[in-house]
Parts: sequence; structure tokens; C-alpha cells
Amino acid sequence: MAWWALSQINSAAVFASLIAYASFFEVFSRIIFSSLGDQIDRKLIIIICNSVSAATALALIILSIAGIFDFYLLVFLIVISSIATGVRSPLESSILPMLVKTEQVSEAFRFNKAVYSVVTLIGPGFAGLLISLYNVQLAFIIDFIFIIVACIFVLLIKSNTHPIKNSNLNNDINKGSKIFIKDWYHKTIYGIRALFYVKPEFYFAILAMLINFALYPFFMILVPVFIKNHLGLGAWSVGLVDAGFGVGILLASLFLVKKLSDFFYRDIIIFIGTLLLGASLLLSSLLVNPYIIAIVMVIGGAGLMLININTTVLRSLATPEHYRNRMMAIVSAFSSLSLPLGSYFAGLLLSAVGITYTMEIFGAIIFIVSFFILILPSLKQVSRLPECDLKGVYYQIYPKAFKDQL
Repeated sequence: MAWWALSQINSAAVFASLIAYASFFEVFSRIIFSSLGDQIDRKLIIIICNSVSAATALALIILSIAGIFDFYLLVFLIVISSIATGVRSPLESSILPMLVKTEQVSEAFRFNKAVYSVVTLIGPGFAGLLISLYNVQLAFIIDFIFIIVACIFVLLIKSNTHPIKNSNLNNDINKGSKIFIKDWYHKTIYGIRALFYVKPEFYFAILAMLINFALYPFFMILVPVFIKNHLGLGAWSVGLVDAGFGVGILLASLFLVKKLSDFFYRDIIIFIGTLLLGASLLLSSLLVNPYIIAIVMVIGGAGLMLININTTVLRSLATPEHYRNRMMAIVSAFSSLSLPLGSYFAGLLLSAVGITYTMEIFGAIIFIVSFFILILPSLKQVSRLPECDLKGVYYQIYPKAFKDQL
């Protein structure tokens, strides 16, 4: 979609604003709908979200085949798709502990990220190849087919994915729609409240917000602009760079995270990952060969997984079960508040200083942020606990954060 939109709009600044719309509504939906995963069957919500994504993909197929490009219609489709993504994303993490035993949670998340990395590795390169050899319409059709296949696989899940019901909220309210609305309201407010009480997650959200400010526009805006406008290369080069990042994600998911865990605490691994990610973005802005850039992106992808896997496992185990989806969603949403601002800022910098300096600035932001991880004591308190002691530990340390605790 990004390549199609950029080729039609032919303006990096307008393209950046389009991405900003998408990121804003994705963040908004994570906050507003964060409690759904703690009220409704998580598998059902994922299926609904995938169905919405399939509908938007089908609309893009029809528009591209008909040769229709309407900016405002595209914004509408992106908004709908972004809302579905915002609701679905935290569920993909909060549902995992319901599918495996507690001692298998870390392994499940590593496997999940490994599968994701394979998709990241193959997907962009495959899409770039389709666009270069054939056309964007075929890429949209393949995307639609894959979404349908994903829906089928989710339907095959046999584990119980219904959330725990909270009697303290439900006993004193009427049955019917009122019970759902009031429960939704209370759960959303309590979820937001919990983030501010649980200091490690609050600090993780702040750090992730700063990282996302630079990382999201870097790949969504700067890489396509750098490849297409600065280097004058085709869509295959964007796919190559993204694929390099995917290789790094795969290597870290399968090997590096586990190996480093034998020698370092989680907070140190998160620091190393952030440092590597920032350094890779800085270095890539100085290169012109797409193959070398892809190799550098391997380091960046590995760094990102060192951050993501460790923070996600910690969050999923330390948070009480009936708060898990809200904590996942609200931390994700809070850390993503900078996405629209980052996209907008990227557009301003592109117009002011050009693509190379913009990439260097965004890489430097992540590099500098990494050092703040080492000076936050509350992160060390939970990050250095053994995995067997993590289950529900947030309730033990921060009991006031979970007001509707069963």
C-alpha cells in the first residue's frame, strides 16, 4: 500500500501525513478498545478484526484494478484498517499465555516472534518482487488471500480464550447492554490507572514512546523515500532492506535472546538491543548500497527483538491475568502516542534538511535513549527476577494498581 500511495501522490510530505492518520487511529483504538480482550472471547475479537482487514484489502483490490485513486477514500480505508490492527495487536500477545503452560510462555513468545520474523523477511521482499515484475494489484490480491488463511488458522484454536469475569464490577449492575457498557468503562479507566501505578511498565512505555517516535517513521516513510527518491531504486530494494530487518528479528528470536539471557539480566539485554537498533539506523543513512544497508538492518532487527521479547514476556507474566490485555494494549497505545508526531516531524525534516540528515537524526534519538535504561532503578527490581517468580508479581509490588482485583 505504501509504494502504491507514494507513486500516486508523488509527495513525501503528503505521504507522511497519510501515515500519520493511520498511526493516530491505531493508537486511539488501542486505548478505547483495550478492555474488550478482558471482557469478550479473545479469539472471536481477532477473527472480527481479521475480517475487517480482509474487507479493506478487497476494497484496495477493486480500486487498484479500476484505476481509481481517491486520497480521502484511501484515508478512510487506512483508518478502518488501522482501528482493526489497533484492537488486534495486543490480543496477539495477551492470548498466548492462555494457549500454553506458564513455564512455556517465554518459549511461546520467542516462537511467535520467530514466525513473525519469517513473515517480515519473506513478505516485503515478496511484495517488492510482485510489484517490480507484475503490478500492485497482484500484491493486494495475495495480501487478501493471506488474511483469509489467517482467519481460518485462528478458527482452529481449541483452547479456552474467554477472559476471567470480574464479580466486583458485575454484581451491582443490571444485566443486558448496561452491564457491558459500565464494565467496559470501568475496565478501561482501571487499565489506564494501572499503567501509572506500575512504575516499570510506565517507564517502559515512556522509553518505547521515544523509540517509536523515530523507528516508525523511519521504516514507514524514510526508507521508501530514501530508496525511491534518493537512491533511485525500485520497490525490490525496499523489500530487501525490510527483509534484512526480518533476518535480524529471526536470528534474535531463535538464538540471540536465549543466549544473552544466560549471561545478562533483562534490563541489560534491553539496553543492548536499543543501542544496536539506534546504531544500525544511524549507519544505514550513510550507505548507498541496498545490500549493505540490508546487512546493517540485520543488526537493527536483532536489537528490536532483544527489546520486544524481554519486555513482552515480563509484562505478560507479571501482570494479573484479567488485566493482561489492558496492560498490553494501554502500554502499547501509550508508547505509540508519538507515532503521529514522529510521522509529522519526519515530513517537516524532509522538507527542511533532506532525507539523509533526517535519517541520521532519527537514528541518533534511539541511540541516545538507550542509556536512560541503565539509570531507572524500578526496571532493575523486576527485570532481574527469575522467570518462576514473575507470575503476578506486579500485584504483589503494586497492589493499589489493580483496584478491581478478584
